[in-house]
Amino acid sequence: MPWAPPRACPRCGALHAGGACPQRGPVPYDRRAWRRHSQAFRARYPYCGMRADGAFHPDDSICTRRGLQILADQVDHIVAIVDGGALLEDANLQSLCGGCHRRKTIADQAGLNARG
Repeated sequence: MPWAPPRACPRCGALHAGGACPQRGPVPYDRRAWRRHSQAFRARYPYCGMRADGAFHPDDSICTRRGLQILADQVDHIVAIVDGGALLEDANLQSLCGGCHRRKTIADQAGLNARG
């Protein structure tokens, strides 16, 4: 395995070998598997707000609420992995555009912060 220099952790700022910070914990999924799965999911459900049932869901998609069909560029876990959501299960995924994904992530983080 090639050697990589230590990198600064975005959370604690300390240098760690391979970027693995003890406060951050391990990477929760195989990034290559996730990339392949999310690309395939977006190919089947290409628009913001689409879920595995093929329908548009306005819960997390402002685009869908406004009646717009915007191409999604990201796949989101409906129930976050840390909250017990399934990683590669299509029923837990939805296609979102960047703006809707950012809004949902901010709202989720605010909810986590409120819970402690």
